[in-house]
Amino acid sequence: MLFFQPYDEMAGYGNGADDDSGEEVVEDEEQEEDDGDDNADYNGVSAVELERRLHELLHQRNRDRIEELEAALQRAEKKLVEKEMEVSLWKDTAKLALRQDNELQ
Repeated sequence: MLFFQPYDEMAGYGNGADDDSGEEVVEDEEQEEDDGDDNADYNGVSAVELERRLHELLHQRNRDRIEELEAALQRAEKKLVEKEMEVSLWKDTAKLALRQDNELQ
């Protein structure tokens, strides 16, 4: 996850200006370089690009998982319909058998 530093209205006034302690403020160039982690490269790829790719990958995986679950749901619904038809057939068979048994008596 990227972390952005808050906007500093006084950032442009730091060249030799005094801070609240009364001492002259001098920016360290190494510190400025470390603050730019948002633009850091990881094996030649920026952090922003890595985050975008991660988001795309997770989004695609979620879509694939949804498709798998929808297909499984359709198979289960089809199986349920087949079982309901089988139950109906057995009920009809039982009714017919009882009717024939009653006619024989």
